Amino acid sequence: MAEAPLNYHRPLIPLGLGYLGAVAENAFSSGALEQFVRNYSGTSIRYKPSRRVAAQDNMFLSFYGRFDLGALIARMSAVFEGGPAEDAFIGVSVLSDGRRAARAMLRAIRASLPRATIIVGGPHATFMPLDFYEDPDTRSGPLADYVVRNEGESVILPILNRQLDSEADLQSNAHQLGVLLQGCDYSDPRYRIIDGGQFGVATAGWGAHVLDALPVPAYFLFEDETGALPYEPDRRYELAAPAANINSSRGCPHHCTFCAIPRLAPGYRTLSPRRMTEITRFLVRYYGLSSLFFREDNFMYSGGSISGDRWPDIRSFCEEMVDENFNVRWAIEARADNLLECSGDPSRDRVDIMRAAGLSGIYIGVESGSDVILRRLVKGSTVNQMSAALTVCAAKGVAVVATSLYQDPDLLQRSEYSGIDIEDPTYMASIIREREEILSSTRKFIAAHDLPPDRREEYAMVGVPVSTTYLLLDEARKRFPYIVEHYDADSRYIYPKGFRWWSDAVYEAKHRVRPSISYQHIGNS
Repeated sequence: MAEAPLNYHRPLIPLGLGYLGAVAENAFSSGALEQFVRNYSGTSIRYKPSRRVAAQDNMFLSFYGRFDLGALIARMSAVFEGGPAEDAFIGVSVLSDGRRAARAMLRAIRASLPRATIIVGGPHATFMPLDFYEDPDTRSGPLADYVVRNEGESVILPILNRQLDSEADLQSNAHQLGVLLQGCDYSDPRYRIIDGGQFGVATAGWGAHVLDALPVPAYFLFEDETGALPYEPDRRYELAAPAANINSSRGCPHHCTFCAIPRLAPGYRTLSPRRMTEITRFLVRYYGLSSLFFREDNFMYSGGSISGDRWPDIRSFCEEMVDENFNVRWAIEARADNLLECSGDPSRDRVDIMRAAGLSGIYIGVESGSDVILRRLVKGSTVNQMSAALTVCAAKGVAVVATSLYQDPDLLQRSEYSGIDIEDPTYMASIIREREEILSSTRKFIAAHDLPPDRREEYAMVGVPVSTTYLLLDEARKRFPYIVEHYDADSRYIYPKGFRWWSDAVYEAKHRVRPSISYQHIGNS
């Protein structure tokens, strides 16, 4: 199992591959991995893997300039050496940014290991499942044997066990396996598309603790030669090595227009406090963990499009962390409004309770210092709430990393008012004034809260597959061609008019940003 490499991602253990690897490892070893984790008491005994599952973290390697496609293929060949060809499976996880690299990987893998079965998954496969042909329009030249949409934990073993090879197999086994037939496509028997759905739930609702049914991620797949996890913590959050990450929830039922998560992982599903503590305990005892990053879209959810509040579980987890005395620092991603809600104890707020249990940092999507833009983004928070959350964190000694997201004012104006004359000097002048106001008001807001440059992340907004902004821009490409400045056929990102202005203004500030969406990266002039 591997990912398409992207050199701008700060390395975190690829838990998507970790979960899939754990499902396979437990199947091959009669549950040995899960049993080992549950029973581990802090001895020097190491886990003895089945040797039938292997993974490579290409984000880690590419971040440090060490990714080598030839070395990856040589490693795959060594893993498969001596085994029957029908047992050779290769899985590749793809983000939209990595589609170009993924296609090159798949071609090379197919040429070097022609008898291996290739499975592609990840966010891009979910929304663009036909993109792994040489020519997606004619569906010719398949680069994969299976494309898995949505989540793969329920379907990985049936694929490995050849239970989903044919359309007859699919029809016979789909219901019991939780496969969503409406998202499958077996019209090309060489290129089977399977929709694995969302693990543990049939609808996009509240799924408290359903993720407890997943095994502990196969962290051992990402150890270095010494048996340690070679991941540096994000020190902006006051974290320290050795470090690891946990996903304790999936989904975010808010409707921010720039975000793909409400469509990628609808609803909200969680681990229980007990399971969170169990995984933390293992990481501390086995790897000597000092820091944890809860890398998920919304660590403590409430107030979105479905009913439910995770705070009681988070409070229980904090109590367990204090009782266990792990001495672990941890960081989260959270919404400003959730941080400000009442904890149920008038003498202590939520940040106090988490801080006492080891919380040292929070990633907050501020996005804008303008309430007009926050409403356009359907953020569901106000500038005053953002300010209050940053102030509380500063007062409690919790490090904050904040994002700013710049949306061009022409985007919605042009789509809503078809009569605008884009050559009208008055209109152009008003757009320039609005752009400067949006940029300056947001930077003034961030500066007023004393966030240092390394804790600011600035993004020029593009259409990311598949978000509300993407859908708007995709439609605008037909109705209002002047609203779209560039379309990148490889990633399928859509760049709105004015993006060049925003990218120059944002990236020249040299704050931590995603170079993947700069004009320099895509070669536009």
